[in-house]
Amino acid sequence: MHVLEVNSKSQLKHFHRVPKSIYKEDEHYVYPLEGDIELVFNPAKNPSFDQGKAIRWVLFDDAEEPVGRIAAFYDVGQNSESSYPVGGIGFFECINNKDAAFLLFDTAKAWLQANGMQAMDGPINFGERDKYWGLLVEGFTQPTYLENYHPPYYKDFFENYGFQLSIEQLTYGIDRQDFDAKRFTKAAEWISRKPGLRFEHFKMGEAERYAQDFAQVYNEARKRVTNFKPLSPAQILDYLKPMRHILVEEFIWFAYVNNEPAGIMVMIPDVNQLLAHIEGKLDTWGKMRFLYYKQTQPMTRAKGLVFGVMPKYRKYGVETVMIYKFYKEVSKTWQYNTVELSWVNKLNDKMASLMKNINAHVVKKHHTYRLMFDTSSPSEQEKIKSEQK
Repeated sequence: MHVLEVNSKSQLKHFHRVPKSIYKEDEHYVYPLEGDIELVFNPAKNPSFDQGKAIRWVLFDDAEEPVGRIAAFYDVGQNSESSYPVGGIGFFECINNKDAAFLLFDTAKAWLQANGMQAMDGPINFGERDKYWGLLVEGFTQPTYLENYHPPYYKDFFENYGFQLSIEQLTYGIDRQDFDAKRFTKAAEWISRKPGLRFEHFKMGEAERYAQDFAQVYNEARKRVTNFKPLSPAQILDYLKPMRHILVEEFIWFAYVNNEPAGIMVMIPDVNQLLAHIEGKLDTWGKMRFLYYKQTQPMTRAKGLVFGVMPKYRKYGVETVMIYKFYKEVSKTWQYNTVELSWVNKLNDKMASLMKNINAHVVKKHHTYRLMFDTSSPSEQEKIKSEQK
């Protein structure tokens, strides 16, 4: 076996081919769109390149078949609050072979060490946390759009190599019939009568205004998250562009207090139910198949992308009203039966309480791991363990 850096069109093709051999018998796997992945590694589109670097490799077996892949990256700006520089690995895929997996880990580790990193997190994204983040360890069902999916044996690869659990991410799911509509109607109507509160859904014709409001709420709500990087309105508009054909305006809600943006909730139809038929390529044939299945097999699941409230407005109950507004819109059609909300930190008691109140339950678990390079200093590893208790 040998590893080659992705630095040509042919290597890039092999990089995207790797999952085809690993998941060919897995009925739940959905190939990520190659275009979405390439946005991550495009310096002109990903601001993480402003202060960072990224690299990719493909692992070949003795018959020159691609059997594994991995990416490594770091962002100096993300390390401003860390006591030591931390890089990351992601887009890891590998056949069920420990030696192959460890060779990929070794390759990424060596590159990160050569670039001054003292630890690596994985599997993560080179950018936003709301996509391609965490290793699936429970709930091996069809992933939602931009959500990682992996075979069960990857967990042993990471833990046997020495990675320690850093973050446990939960995905909550709820079926429409389980939502306590009567209770939420009463609460939402009461909250909505509070002076100065108003709610409105997104309108594509006013996208620039909403992008400004989104950035204000999102950046303030998440600024205390470790290694958080603010989003600009321009970036938000860029993220909207590839999704504009599937967005439902009434699924995206904004809350305002005295005309100041206070809360946001972004739900989208789970396009993975359609992407499952096109194997990661939105070329001409892929688009034709996508449109065909969009007409013949309507999406029945919605995905929660973003849910946030400005800290100073978290006692106003605006999240209750936004959830109710979304529910009312979903109830107007027979189409959407299920909602999943990804990337909820297990330690987020407030969100766990909210999920319980709407009768949602955990349907998937992802692990984010960290590996310290200096094994002679176990204190950092013990610190990671203690944070999970």
